[in-house]
Amino acid sequence: MNRVTFEIPGAPRPLERPRVTRRGIAFTPKRSVEAKAHVATLARAASVKPVAGPVQMVLSFIFPMPKKREPHHVDGFPCTKRPDLAHLIKLVKDALEGIAYYDDKQVVVIQAQKVWGEEGATVVTLERPDFLVPQPDDPTVH
Repeated sequence: MNRVTFEIPGAPRPLERPRVTRRGIAFTPKRSVEAKAHVATLARAASVKPVAGPVQMVLSFIFPMPKKREPHHVDGFPCTKRPDLAHLIKLVKDALEGIAYYDDKQVVVIQAQKVWGEEGATVVTLERPDFLVPQPDDPTVH
């Protein structure tokens, strides 16, 4: 897998928890379904193809700075507001299943950050981890 990078414009969206109706039927909220579809569409537009084997994912969640800025609202400075990083990662990871990899268990390394920026966006980079040890079926192993 070569390195593939693409950007998702707009404020980062988290994966919302499944909801349960009064009758006990679970469903995924519409906003999460739409956000996952949007990520999938942009990944396909960036010519992302599924690969076998381990994948490294590098994510930068850039939140637009609020109109009323405080001293810590500086471009590139860590963002400590909601949503939490785990839910942001989960949405992108789930949306790319079947598009960038066959199963999300293939993602073995995730590097992620939440920062402030002038414009909101999510930058996704996918690549093969560079620390991998050759596999036994690899012809270069003696």
